[in-house]
Amino acid sequence: MLTGGRRLRKIQKAHGTRAAHAMTRALSSITLAVALTAAASAALDVPSEAVSDVSPAAGAGASAATPSDVDSSAAAADEEASAEQDSGFSQEQLDELRRKAEAGDAASQSLMGDFCYAQMSSEDETPSEAMAWYRKAADQGLAEAQVKLAICCEALGSDAGDAEAVALLRRAADQNYAHALYLLAYCYLEGVGVPASNVLYFAYLQEAAAQGSKEACCSLGSCYEFAIGTAADKAAALKWYRKGAEEGDAEAAYNVAICLEYGTGTEADPAGAFRMMQQAYEGGYAPACAALALYYREGTGTEVDEAKALEYIREGAEAGDPTSLLYRGLCFAEGLDEVSAEEAYRCFAEAAEQGYYEGCVFMSIMLRYGVGTAGDAQQAQDCYERAVSLASEDEAYAVFSSAQGLKLDERCAALGQDTMADDEASAAESGAAESGTAKAGTAASDAAAAGQSSAAADTEKD
Repeated sequence: MLTGGRRLRKIQKAHGTRAAHAMTRALSSITLAVALTAAASAALDVPSEAVSDVSPAAGAGASAATPSDVDSSAAAADEEASAEQDSGFSQEQLDELRRKAEAGDAASQSLMGDFCYAQMSSEDETPSEAMAWYRKAADQGLAEAQVKLAICCEALGSDAGDAEAVALLRRAADQNYAHALYLLAYCYLEGVGVPASNVLYFAYLQEAAAQGSKEACCSLGSCYEFAIGTAADKAAALKWYRKGAEEGDAEAAYNVAICLEYGTGTEADPAGAFRMMQQAYEGGYAPACAALALYYREGTGTEVDEAKALEYIREGAEAGDPTSLLYRGLCFAEGLDEVSAEEAYRCFAEAAEQGYYEGCVFMSIMLRYGVGTAGDAQQAQDCYERAVSLASEDEAYAVFSSAQGLKLDERCAALGQDTMADDEASAAESGAAESGTAKAGTAASDAAAAGQSSAAADTEKD
């Protein structure tokens, strides 16, 4: 299955950093859960621990948490009770929250924005009502609301929205709001509303980390590891990864594990790598599933355990992690875990949709032989060319000629029919037919010419 070829997952492509995707994730794809700030919870007499906390960078599709003390059977009685369940508030508390918001309380206005956002029926819907409440609170200087409004503005996908997002983040950053500094850093990395600048990206990350942003610690590690806005320093990279991991950042724990596995900034420590990868997994970082699968497959820092490796592959693939999807599809090549050809192709396609060129290469193999999908030589070629465009010709060929690629090619060749060979044969036959037709035409012309010459000779005799 997944042997000495190491991981197929590339380190994040954007500027060579594992964390470079964070700005897009944070600003373009969020679901804000309803939460209480300390001031609002006190005002409404609701314990802050009774509802979920909110992160402006929460992942898309996350739903608002429901407090344990909510009676779900009663909440299902009607639409009003359902709204109470989703928000964590009783209707009486919601009414009180709205009253305070309308009276001008900034914290309540921000919470009303959260509530309106959570009640949207579609992620594609413009959060106009939520933005209106955030704007009221932002205008009063509430940093949290400024960041949330910035997120909504950037998600509009316009230059004007980007510019307003940056202005709002600056206002919150001026208050030393850590998450605003962190997101502002990524504006400079990605050029969102400002000219891209790795130097300013690094500088704002330093400020965010100083204000306690664990995500900024992880990103600073990437800066030092890949020389983004600063000189490369592997030991400093590991130090910042460790700090982020100690603060509870799962991606930082993952990066510590990678450093310990390969001896980046320190001596290699397989057992330590395994422990840190478990921490990343427990923290909910999906790529850790694929890494743990490989650790169990190869015995890195732990005993070899094929069954556990397959469990982690399944879990990661179900979570949509691209590397796990690739691994899941490759199980088909070795006949492991009863993965069907159709499922393998689907896994490769999902990874390819996320920009992983390895998925394109493996899809091209299955398209060539018509295994798990309809055979199509042209689509196979197009798929391979997309892999080249996503990476390079050398990288695409390296995947195709790897042990995994060759094994998949061998399996598919045994099960299907080579459409490329068929196309070549058809082309050869077509060429031969055209050649034969041309020869027949020449022979006919020669015969006709000969007949005309014979007729002319007979005429001369007469």
